[in-house]
Amino acid sequence: MAEVIEVNWKDTFQWIVSDGLTLFEDLPEGWKRTKVKDICVQKKEVVEVLNNEEYKMVGVRLEGKGSFHRETLSGSDIGAKYLTKLENGAFLYSKLFAWRGAFTVVPNSQNGCYVSSEFPLFYVDKTKANPYYLYLFFTLPDTLKLVKKLSVGSAAVSRNRFKEERFLELEIPLPPIEKQNEIVNIWQKNRGEINKLEVQLSQKKDDLFTDFTAELWEDKGINLKDEKVFSIDWSSCNKWGVEFAKEKLKNRRTPNYNVKRITEICNVSSGGTPSRKEKKYFNGDIPWVKTTEVRNNIITETEETITELGLKNSSAKLYPSGSLIVAMYGQGATRGRTGKLGIEASTNQACAVLTEFSPNVNVDFVWYYLMSEYSNLRKLASGNNQPNLNADMIKNYEIPLPPRTKQNELSITVRNAYNNISNLEQQLEEKYNEISNLIRDLLTGKTGK
Repeated sequence: MAEVIEVNWKDTFQWIVSDGLTLFEDLPEGWKRTKVKDICVQKKEVVEVLNNEEYKMVGVRLEGKGSFHRETLSGSDIGAKYLTKLENGAFLYSKLFAWRGAFTVVPNSQNGCYVSSEFPLFYVDKTKANPYYLYLFFTLPDTLKLVKKLSVGSAAVSRNRFKEERFLELEIPLPPIEKQNEIVNIWQKNRGEINKLEVQLSQKKDDLFTDFTAELWEDKGINLKDEKVFSIDWSSCNKWGVEFAKEKLKNRRTPNYNVKRITEICNVSSGGTPSRKEKKYFNGDIPWVKTTEVRNNIITETEETITELGLKNSSAKLYPSGSLIVAMYGQGATRGRTGKLGIEASTNQACAVLTEFSPNVNVDFVWYYLMSEYSNLRKLASGNNQPNLNADMIKNYEIPLPPRTKQNELSITVRNAYNNISNLEQQLEEKYNEISNLIRDLLTGKTGK
């Protein structure tokens, strides 16, 4: 006979059927099932945001990749009235992205930083649980499936957030503290190997365009600090604004080769979006690129496609494989990113597309140059309180153009560097998978190694 349970009507808006998802049905000897609320207490104390104070704000990365210093803001620029102050060793997660593994333990370096109410913070009773054991458990794939289900249950009122009450009521398998510490020690040892690879990868990415840029430009920047009076050549003021002018002087450089505008070496065009009201314009055979798919990558497939009819009845155009794309606007880091078509495709209007390159131009050289100019492209967009790039900015952007043989040489150097980065990323991925499998087995009691 099925067990009968009672549920308050007021709680049924967040009712979830688990679809038979049971974590760790058979526990090893000495392990027990424990509700999170029996080992964790949420930090309820908050601090009032003051306009004249500065606050180091922290975010939590996806896939268990830790917390990070997001930005430092003045209180006057923070919308929230109250913030939570972080404490070393406390358990932290993102309510909105918990289902994607946004869990972490606060490191020493972020003690005293702040988070909004979207990031609940918990004190862990360390006589019962190791905070890093919780982190490892909550970043397991099977745990994240359950977190996603629990988050979806309240989607109608809170955009899939994993609320604190659900976290605290969750029942988890808990080995003795000695076993937890053993598991964490094994993870930390393996994590050290990953850290070394990550440092190597980060360094190679930082150095990717160093020699490339040094070959093209001679740096003659000026350190202006906080000077209130300074001068700049009128010919350099293609955009007005004190901060823009300061940035121009700080990053002043002299080209080592003849400078061309992008429009002098290729054609610059854009795309369009067929009417969403016409279903017959979409789900055709023509790939259609959006800026979110432009990630300094070779684009070989797209999330959406359009039909011949959609192409004809919009400003979208069909571009050949090998065309370069610059994202002119988009959320977050998207604006200024570039891509290269590996297929024939169309784009939306937020993409500037470079085609029909001059015979003396190596397309990859131009692509690598635009990648190396990512930060400068973004500053160009914000220099006149303009949040977006536009086609004219791309057309008039300057590029030092060495002889074709030098372009080829520089392109090969960058391509080889990219290959080295890809090899390191592959090693990292393999190591991540190895450790993930090991920790999964340890947390399910399948191995004691």
